[in-house]
Amino acid sequence: MRDTRHMRRALRSFLVLAALGLLLPGCDQFAQYAKQADGKPTLQLGDTLHDFGQVAYGAIVEHTYHVVNVGSGTLQLTLNPLECDCLTVRPWKLILAPGEHEAIRVAFNTKGFYGHEFKRVAFATNTARGYICLYLQAEILQQQ
Repeated sequence: MRDTRHMRRALRSFLVLAALGLLLPGCDQFAQYAKQADGKPTLQLGDTLHDFGQVAYGAIVEHTYHVVNVGSGTLQLTLNPLECDCLTVRPWKLILAPGEHEAIRVAFNTKGFYGHEFKRVAFATNTARGYICLYLQAEILQQQ
């Protein structure tokens, strides 16, 4: 029974990621953008998807994403409206000079959720792409 549960979770995660590839092509998981012409900001991210694994109901989990401006122009990021009040993002606006890096902290309050949850955080940017997306997922255990 335990193997079946793990197989279902793996299949569900695969299907979510496959759907993202079809529905959100601009928010690709690898998010390392080719260097642009002089004077243009270029965004580089360490990771865009974080899986918290199994999480207790009501827990607040947090992950830090790392952003670097590898271009030669000033990079601006502004947080788009969030999917729900369960997410907290700091900072919500960034201005990075060429070569600067910053951490974006995303917290997810699992109260009111159970089972597999998948959340997206989007930022508008002044890059050629125009936006980036950060993702997180968790398997929230039922309240005991």
